[in-house]
Amino acid sequence: MDHLLSDLQAIKRIVEDLNLLSLTEARQLKVHTQATVLADVVAEIHSSYQEKATAEHIEMPLEIIDRRVASVDISRFRQILINLLDNGFKYAAHGGFLGISVVPEGDWITIQVRDQGPGLSHNQQQKIFERFYRQDPSRSDKKSLGLGLAISRQLAELMHGTLEVASATDLGCTFVLRFHTQFQDS
Repeated sequence: MDHLLSDLQAIKRIVEDLNLLSLTEARQLKVHTQATVLADVVAEIHSSYQEKATAEHIEMPLEIIDRRVASVDISRFRQILINLLDNGFKYAAHGGFLGISVVPEGDWITIQVRDQGPGLSHNQQQKIFERFYRQDPSRSDKKSLGLGLAISRQLAELMHGTLEVASATDLGCTFVLRFHTQFQDS
């Protein structure tokens, strides 16, 4: 019975992901942005993953250099970051490292999630944000159809941000999420 319930929950999640992707691609998903210190949200999510990192013997440092404000939908921003971390644990955990940083880049706040996993070939990098793309098609993961990165990129773009990847085979991956800052009088 537990197996059946688990399968039904996985199917429900896939249907929800397909619906979300459809809405984001059609630009029909409404985002509710507000001024947010992204570093605070990143630190909270990082903290929530610490127990998992410890249990899986993964070093997970956090570096926060930028505490400026950006206009984001907090729940959608969290969804992107959680997806990037979940992917990091799935695909790069054996590298023993999953770092997160929040750094300035001109008028942008940049969140980087980097690992020391197997990395991606040039061809894989070209496809990684396509829906239904899975880095390793032989994986027996029934809870995912390869929608997470496609959804994440669409969500970032709906909030006027970007999501990119930098990688090389055997050199790990760095996912780079950027949002424009909101300048404040200090």
